[in-house]
Amino acid sequence: MTETRHHLSSQPSSPPSLAGKSVLISYLRPYVQMADPENTYKFNVKMTCGGCSGAVSRALGKVSEGVSSYDVSLEKQEVLVKGTLPFDDVLAVIKKTGKQVLSGEVVSKQIVPEEAGPEVDVPKEAVPVEVVN
Repeated sequence: MTETRHHLSSQPSSPPSLAGKSVLISYLRPYVQMADPENTYKFNVKMTCGGCSGAVSRALGKVSEGVSSYDVSLEKQEVLVKGTLPFDDVLAVIKKTGKQVLSGEVVSKQIVPEEAGPEVDVPKEAVPVEVVN
């Protein structure tokens, strides 16, 4: 049984302190810039040995942006990938290893407010703020 789990994380910087100041929040949806949503994808990949699963792990590990974590299971013949990279791009990375991808699916997809419609609450850190003294 060979399982490889990797978590690639970078700590977000803290927002500047607004203590003691009045804050006027201007909620202008067209100007709200959201981070790309993080999705989870599952691929069934034909892997016959540790070298195969290692090749997939190395390929995903070389993706500098867009993959936050991945889990390659030789026993399950399964690759789980979390990140902001589109499905087709992750599929292309796995296929470049020469391994046969038998199937793939989106396990979870995070919806950003622009996709969800006007009734979604936008987190405070995503809303532009104007500091008023």
